[in-house]
Order: sequence, then C-alpha cells, then structure tokens
Amino acid sequence: MTHANALMRALPDGLLLADACGRIVEVNDALCTMMGYSRDEVLGLEPPYPWWPEDQIDAIAGRFAASMAERSARWELTFQRRDGRRFPVSVASSALAADGDGVAGFASVLRDTTDEHRERERLRAAEGRLRQAQRMADIGSFEVDYRTGEARWSEELFRLLGLPPHQDPQAIVEARARLADPDGSRLIEVANATRADGEPRELLHHYRRGDELRVAEMRIEPLGDEDGERYGVRDTMQDVTERCRAEAEIHLQAHLLDAVDVTVVATDLAGVITHWNRGAQHALGWRPAEAIGRPVTELTTVAGRLGTMADVLDEIRDARQWEGELEVSRRDGTTFPGYVRAALFVDRDGAPAGIVGVCVDVSAQIETERRLRAASDYQRAITDSMGEGLYTLDVDGRLMYLNRAGEELLGWRSFELEGELMDRITGGPGPDGAAVRSHEDVFVRRDDTELAVEVSAAPFETAAGVRGTVVVFKDITERKERERELERQLERISWIGRLRAALAEDRFELHAQPIVDLATGATVQHELLIRLRDEDGTLVAPGRFLPTAERFGLIGDIDQWVVTQGIGYAACGHPVEVNLSAQSLGNPDLLGAIGAELRRTGADPQLLAFEITETAIIQDAAAAEWFITRLRELGCRVALDDFGTGYGGFTYLKRLPIDDLKIDIEFVRDLTESAASQEVVRAVVSLARGFGQRTVAEGVEDDATMDLLRELGVDCAQGFAIARPAPVADVLGRT
Repeated sequence: MTHANALMRALPDGLLLADACGRIVEVNDALCTMMGYSRDEVLGLEPPYPWWPEDQIDAIAGRFAASMAERSARWELTFQRRDGRRFPVSVASSALAADGDGVAGFASVLRDTTDEHRERERLRAAEGRLRQAQRMADIGSFEVDYRTGEARWSEELFRLLGLPPHQDPQAIVEARARLADPDGSRLIEVANATRADGEPRELLHHYRRGDELRVAEMRIEPLGDEDGERYGVRDTMQDVTERCRAEAEIHLQAHLLDAVDVTVVATDLAGVITHWNRGAQHALGWRPAEAIGRPVTELTTVAGRLGTMADVLDEIRDARQWEGELEVSRRDGTTFPGYVRAALFVDRDGAPAGIVGVCVDVSAQIETERRLRAASDYQRAITDSMGEGLYTLDVDGRLMYLNRAGEELLGWRSFELEGELMDRITGGPGPDGAAVRSHEDVFVRRDDTELAVEVSAAPFETAAGVRGTVVVFKDITERKERERELERQLERISWIGRLRAALAEDRFELHAQPIVDLATGATVQHELLIRLRDEDGTLVAPGRFLPTAERFGLIGDIDQWVVTQGIGYAACGHPVEVNLSAQSLGNPDLLGAIGAELRRTGADPQLLAFEITETAIIQDAAAAEWFITRLRELGCRVALDDFGTGYGGFTYLKRLPIDDLKIDIEFVRDLTESAASQEVVRAVVSLARGFGQRTVAEGVEDDATMDLLRELGVDCAQGFAIARPAPVADVLGRT
C-alpha cells in the first residue's frame, strides 16, 4: 500500500478524486460510508452524482464548475445518502494541475457537519435562554478586552438603560452617558482595580432611564486566559431600584415604629431578637444593643414561666399568629400585665421569615388601651399596604378611607366615591366574616378603563366596635403583560416543532381563489393560498404559522413546497399565482429549483406567476431586482402585491420587470365611499398602463365595488364577491 493510499484510508473525512470531466477515479472508505455506496458503485460515476439532491443538481453543478475555474473553493452544501436522508456537508475542492496550464481533475474533501449544526443550534438556544433570563431578572452584561479595545454587550444592557440595542463601537459611549456622575468615573476606577489584582468587586451606582434616576448593582469580574493572564473585565448590571425602595420603606417603617410609644419586638423563627424599638426600651428597660441577638424569652419572661412563653412561640409558628395577655418581666425584675399580638411575617417569596409582636401595658386605663390598640391596628394596616392601593368599607359597603396610592391607581378621590360608584368599581364588598384573596381581578378606573389587580380583602373590627372590610389591591398590569409575552413566546416555540412535523408529514394544503377579467368575467388565473392541516384535523390559517416560519428559518422549505405544487398545476395547463416570502428573494438555490422543476415537468412558465410584496422588495431591493429578473428570464410572470402601501413603489415600477400590479385592499375596501381611494386607484391604473402592466384589485366584497373598479379601468379583480378560497383539488383537480 502506498503512502497516499494509506493516508486516504486513515482520513476521517470523505475524499473524492475525479478527472477533468468529473468522472470519479478514486474515493476513500470514509466517503463510501458517508454516502451509503460501495467503492465499486462509486468509481466511474459522472456528475450529477447520486448524492446530489435532485432539486439542487443545477446549483451544485454550477458550483463545482466554478471550482474548476477558480482552482479551489469551499462551500456548505446539503447532500443525500443512499437511504434518502439529507445531511449538511462542508466541501473543500481543489483543481489538480495537468502538464502545462490545464486541469487534470479535482480533489474534494467532504465532512459531515451534522453534529456541528446541532451544536450551533444548541448554542443559539442556550443564548436565547440566557437573554430571556436576563430580561426577566432585569440584568445586562458588558465585557471589555483591554488588549484589543473590543467591547461586547448584551441587548438587555441597552434595554435597562432605555436605549435601542446597538452593535456599533459608539454605542457604549451613549450607554456610559446614562451613568450619573460621579458614578461613571468610579465604575471605571473599580474596573481597573479588578483588572489589576483579579479580585471581583461589587458596587451600587445610579443611572438614568429616560428622566428617571434609578439604582443598579454592578458586579465586576476579571477575564483571563488559560495562562492566567488578565486581559479584561466582565460587568454584570442588575437593576435594584425596587429593592432599594423597599429597603427605604423598611427603614421608614422602623422609624415610624420607634416614634410610637408601644413595645414592638421582632425575632427570627427561633425567637432570637432582631428588632427592638424605643417603646420596648422604655417599657422593659433594655437598650436595643443589649437586646438584639438574645432570646426574647430571656428578657421578657417571668421566672418559672418559660414553658408558657415556649408554648406561645410554638403556637405562633403553627397558627401563624397569636393574641392574648401575658405577664411581662422588666429589666429591674418588676412585671406588668401585657396584651400581646404576634404574627409570622414572610419574605418576598412567601416563606416564613420571622415573628413580629406588639406588647401593650394593660395596667393603664381602658381608654388608653383602646387608643393604643386602635393606633396599632391602624398603623399595621397602613404599613402593610405601603406602595399599594388600600381602602376600607363599612358594613353597608360605603367607603370609609382610600389611600393616596389607591387614588392614583383608580383616578378617583376618596370624597368622590360613594355607594353606587364603589359598586361600579369593585362590585361591592364580599360576604361578612370571610377573608378573600384574588390573584387576578379587574377594577374600573374613573375613565372607564380596566385595571388588572391583585386583591386582598378581610373584615376588621376596632376596639371601639367599628366594623367593616379592609381591601388592599396592587396593579398587576405589567405582570400580566409579561405573562402574555411568555405565552406568545411559548406558542411561537411550539410552532417550530409543529411546522417541522407538518413538512415531514406533508400536511400543508393549498386553496385557490380565482382572479377574473372585469371586462369579460372570465377567470384568467387562480392565486394559490397556503393552509396547514393540524394534527387534530383542523385547518390553520397562514397568519398563525408563517410569522414563526419566517422568524426561525423554516419559510424557505415552505416556499419550496408551494413552488413545487404551483409548477405542478401549471404543468396541467392551469394559470396559477404563488406567493414568495421576503427571505426567498435572492435565494439562488430556490431559483435553481424553480428552473429544474419547470424542465422536469415541462410546464409552460407563462402559466406561472410569482407574487412578491412591496415590503419584501424594500428589505433588499438589489436582491429582489436580481431575483425578479432571473424569474422573467425563465419565462415566468411576476406580480407586485400590496401596491401603494410602501414608499418606493413607483420607483420599483421603473426598474423592475413587473407584469401585474395588485392594488392593496386598503384602497379597495372603502372605494365606493372614499374619493381619496378612488384617486389612488385611478392613478395606479394610469401608471400601470404606461408601463404595460395589468392591474388586479384585491379584497373585492360587493358588486358595487366591482362596477366602480370596472369604471376606473382596473383589469382584473379577486375577492369574496367573486369566490372565497377553496381547496385547490376541488377547484383545479389534483396534479
């Protein structure tokens, strides 16, 4: 065995040697295994090779011919194994020099890139999940490579700053301008320090989003290579404005509690003191510094009564609240009867976080006790609802109190809301004695718009015997919008699998709608409209799946299917019109497939029209012009859809070889009532005649509109007034 043969056998990629005519003279085992053919079956084959997909033969042949002229080339192609399965391939081809300047043949190395494609898809999915996580957590990121000066940032960083996403070098200058001085300079200093010593750092800084000054927490970490060299930093920015506001509210509440001459003590779940207000210091004699961190039983329980206090703590942890009288001990050993109300409080996730208790010396006069209990109840209601709307109703449903947040959310002031108005806003109070919590409800504002809210309502009774209902509500509009967006994203993602399954199982269908000559009433053509037959047998309109197909790269396969079906009907002698997406314009593979299918079926290309929207042309005018010109060279017709809705339509008529102008439904719908629409249609007809083009009115729904279109000189029409789209097999028969 020669060294060359040994190398061919050892090479993990497929290797093919061919002469100047493309006849295969040698292959290695890896190529035979890749394609599913034996060496004897492959040797001597000439193009097209059996692993070239039939619908791509022309395109692949053209590329290989080009490689002979260029001496070397590299492409990403799709090949087909013997069992019919297609797979992505990376092909590197080089011409073999002959004596003189000629080419003796070429050598091609073929690599199956299926795993690489899967890995790229996995990475794209992972990046998508990361972006979604950052979006939901209000996090953005930014990296700087000090060696090259290059910067990379996530789209979420600009969303946090209230800027549109950028990828140009000047974008970070605009982003930095949002940092409030001196925080911007301090951030640079901290980043340089992290780069120098490799220690991660965190800092809070202010930034502007629109006119609002917000707070962000920045974590700066070093970036290094495998040799340990630090070459840059990564900054992770999280908006903590709401957290800082909540902490400020907590501090405010603590000051409010200190201002009240009532004993207020908070502990963790084990009963260790975490808060000791001034009222506790005054009543019990212990300073906060002496009390915090010690068991509450140690400072407040009368000797010999530890068991009773332990039972109370257990009951609070089990029942979440406790209320009653206890004998309370002071620092000096004296005691007093105290009325204690204690309850569990929870963290933001709803998990128990500790116990808060209020103690009142009930040895004072009854009137003083009542005032303190009323003040305690009132303060608790207010502090528990800070930042949320709150109102109270008496037993007859009349409004007693509405806080400022409630006024802002509802648009009403408290003195304006009485009886019937409260019923219109909330539907009236709930049944007496029943606590109610609704995670999703709707209130009506003053301007009659609806407000999505989360509502908690509970009955109350003051020490003075006043009874009623307290209602706390929170605006959840933003949360509902996030939920709806997540639902829309999940639906789009679910459509990816459904579309792939529909392609694999051939569950797409075509409906046909006739286009008639307004002068003779004869049908001159049928527009083919795609539908999808879902797994449960229901028919799905294109508006539900085509946007997802365009977004996730499946529209090309759908266009290919529609084109193949349309050419089949043209081959049977039916004039048909098929729609092409914007992504297919400029696709040489699709163009090659159209030419190949026309030759294979023998269809008259004049019976085949391709409909392209004006907005698709605007996206890439050069590619559209090239594609339309090639279609016309094949002999096919081209129709420009939605004409009149874009800004450059009249310019395109001058440059593009268009056969039909389809007047947008926007100007047809109100034609009999709008003089402006009539003038637009009249202008389009005049323009089309000047360019030798046929006009087609879309969306014709009544005879009066048809008569007026005929009067204005429009050539053809389609719409419900003529016929609704129907299954193509029923209209044209089967191909």
